[in-house]
Amino acid sequence: GIPPVEVMGRAGRTRPTEVGRKVLAPVSSAKTKFVAMLLAAVFWNGIISIFVVGAINDWRRGGFTLFPTVFLLPFVAIGLGLVAGAVYQLLAMLNPRPTLELSSGAIPLGGAAELRWSFSGQVRRIREFAIVLHGTEEARYRRGTDTHTDRNTFYEMELCRTSETVEIASGQVGVVIPQETMHSFEAENNKILWSLEVHGDIRRWPDVKESFRINVTPGIA
Repeated sequence: GIPPVEVMGRAGRTRPTEVGRKVLAPVSSAKTKFVAMLLAAVFWNGIISIFVVGAINDWRRGGFTLFPTVFLLPFVAIGLGLVAGAVYQLLAMLNPRPTLELSSGAIPLGGAAELRWSFSGQVRRIREFAIVLHGTEEARYRRGTDTHTDRNTFYEMELCRTSETVEIASGQVGVVIPQETMHSFEAENNKILWSLEVHGDIRRWPDVKESFRINVTPGIA
């Protein structure tokens, strides 16, 4: 067989490129998103409920004051928003699930690969489907005691868009990485990330939204 090619990885270490077809894993599954949102809602509302119960008890004792009530309203609104977000993610878990497969686990700059996709679940619910190739740069820096992360999309290309149910259910398309861009890279404060963004529009329901990372390697001289 063909031996794997060694490329520089994080912290100066080398790692083999991935050879052969590869099924891509989503950056964050629907279940993970739901659990994260649910935990955030429980944590936030658990804290806010202490102050809300205290305010209600004050009202019952005739100690109503306007300022504490107005002060609490934005925090209560955030809590309700987190609950709504958890419900949204729960409904999204019932969506059709996309599976993406690349003909190569690593694509060099200037190279190409074949992308195949398929769906499990009720594909007919999806009105329109699209896959977009993204190249994103992330830079993390400190400002005083706070840490900030800036993100910039330096490349974007729509690979496919269709509203035909048969084409949404399964298909394939070519993926070409421009030679003049930057390969995948991860350091402590800087990252170059390549991903395939999947979007399926569903009427009156949470849309299908998944992100799949791909590995782009330096071009071959």
